[in-house]
Amino acid sequence: MEFNYGMLVPLSFIFGTISWRFLIATVFLENFKSWPIEKIIMPFICIHLFRYISISLMIPGLTSIGEILPFNDVLRLTLFDVACSILSMLSLFFLHKKWKGAMIFVVLLNVVGLLDLLIATLYDVPQFVANVQTLDARLFAVLTTFIPLIFVSHTFMVQLLFKYFRQQKAML
Repeated sequence: MEFNYGMLVPLSFIFGTISWRFLIATVFLENFKSWPIEKIIMPFICIHLFRYISISLMIPGLTSIGEILPFNDVLRLTLFDVACSILSMLSLFFLHKKWKGAMIFVVLLNVVGLLDLLIATLYDVPQFVANVQTLDARLFAVLTTFIPLIFVSHTFMVQLLFKYFRQQKAML
């Protein structure tokens, strides 16, 4: 029987997701439950500030992504990540200024970010799994460490947004 190395990508993603979930839930959230939601959500938004780093995927030869995905897919990944980076900057700016509509930018960040993750999961991950032996260590590390953190941060932000908007509705 031949070992399917491609399954190491989703398996590592699952381990990364569980690890980040434990770390955030046990260390971060446990210590800051008394904070207002607008303040608790800010560190989750900060994670997305650095998504602009996907611009590096556009540099030929820097990672093996160009050998696995067509240029248009790499461009899509980059543009979604840069959009999330900009939306996180705007979200933090407006939350810091205590602008009443700031959470709309957090919602937009989550819509764009989750759409990016959904499209990548449906179209790109199967390519990474099929071409796992072409992945370089940098790309594998991003797929199995940083992307799970992005996913977990979105799940926490969505939960916090639901709680926030329920509170807002109750105050009306």
